[in-house]
Amino acid sequence: MHKNINNLSVVELQDRPEFTEKCINYIWTEWKYDYFFHTPYTTKELLCKYIVKEDATENHDSVKNEFPKVFLLLEDNQSLVSFLMIDTDDCDMKKYVNTTTENTIWLCNLYTLPEHRKKGYMTYLLFHVTHNIHILSKFCKVTEKIEIYLWTEHQHLLNYYRKLGFSMFEKLPKVFDSNKAGTTTKYIMIYPVPILSKYSTLQY
Repeated sequence: MHKNINNLSVVELQDRPEFTEKCINYIWTEWKYDYFFHTPYTTKELLCKYIVKEDATENHDSVKNEFPKVFLLLEDNQSLVSFLMIDTDDCDMKKYVNTTTENTIWLCNLYTLPEHRKKGYMTYLLFHVTHNIHILSKFCKVTEKIEIYLWTEHQHLLNYYRKLGFSMFEKLPKVFDSNKAGTTTKYIMIYPVPILSKYSTLQY
């Protein structure tokens, strides 16, 4: 577990732009094939422009409320340990999944730096983001109902997500082209809002 949760803070990437390059590098290293084959962001540069909203023309306040949104977990307000992104879709998964509402949020690019894994950091970050429903709802067009999804290719993580309150929503067959390891099964998971509160007993 993390040594002292009082030393942890959750901030938005937009407010700490010095971490942009590091986050983009990790995302591209881990998920570049998914972005390349299933999104318009076929290079790291295009992905960076999308995440930092480089092409946006609105004023800062309105842009700040738009997707995507990257949340950072910092230790002592200076060391990056984990991050995740929320968006209205994730690598075009939405067109393959029969959601019951258009008002969806996808948890994307969940990443903990290797040296900080198995200490509960990602669980802490997930808890923070998903419990702040007023934060999430302001990013949606409608607030009557919010459905929150994520997908993973890693079957060994399914029990971890179940412990957090997720349930299996759909298992997509191996229909995705990828040079990484051939085709891969996508496990789509959904959880009720809000997520459970026993984050201190779980590790990631």
